[in-house]
Amino acid sequence: MRRPEQALHRAAIQYLDAVLPAEAWAFHVPNGGARTTAEGGILKAMGVRPGIPDLCIVWQGRAHWIELKAGKGKPSDAQNAAAGRLAQCGCPPVLLARSLDDVATCLRAFGIPTREARAAA
Repeated sequence: MRRPEQALHRAAIQYLDAVLPAEAWAFHVPNGGARTTAEGGILKAMGVRPGIPDLCIVWQGRAHWIELKAGKGKPSDAQNAAAGRLAQCGCPPVLLARSLDDVATCLRAFGIPTREARAAA
């Protein structure tokens, strides 16, 4: 079975690892996936929150969030609620990306320079 969103996640992290400056760090938050009821309960008790965006980029002391969606996928109610909560905490708006071009657009919107942009300057 093909998993286009998984492929987008992998490509996005490879892209970010290649272009982000050394003082920025990107990572995936693995909240999704099938879990047993017991595992789900343990993770919930440990602080896992529903709807957390897929990617976090930390730059200049701030967390910048990207939700990845393949095709015509839309954010869930939990994802929209999490985006609202992150905004209340002072994070920039959670941005949606469906392609690597969208991820690059997100970086520009966040004002995060890439290695290639710095080299060209």
